[in-house]
Amino acid sequence: MIKSLFDVLPIYQYEEIIDVSEWVKENQEIGLRGEEIVKKYLEDKYNALVTKVEDSSGYDLWVKIEDEEFAVEVKTTETHMDTFFLTITEILKAKKLGSVYNIYRVVKKNDVYKIYIINNPIELLNIDVAEFEKGYENDLIQMY
Repeated sequence: MIKSLFDVLPIYQYEEIIDVSEWVKENQEIGLRGEEIVKKYLEDKYNALVTKVEDSSGYDLWVKIEDEEFAVEVKTTETHMDTFFLTITEILKAKKLGSVYNIYRVVKKNDVYKIYIINNPIELLNIDVAEFEKGYENDLIQMY
């Protein structure tokens, strides 16, 4: 008799228990490091005024360079992963702000951080936002 999926699917067997709280903490630290890298980059290169905003805003930084202002969502990875995730809140905010919304993709490879900029991701990636507007606030969308 099958009692669970683990009886039919040999997934993975772990020798030790993974502490998810450590994983979350590490990812938060990576994210904050990316935000600091982008903040310093914008301040040094453009003499920008960069303000950290609340986590629930749908983006991380509000940037002012001379007369131009825009939102920046920072997505950072320090591994081989080429993908990142957007929350529904981030997608809806990107739609609302349009060309004022940017994703700054920070990637660490060989101890060097590189920044890639995606302006107006909703238009660029042709995302149909209508489904997300129905209230899936906690869902994540994987971006390639």
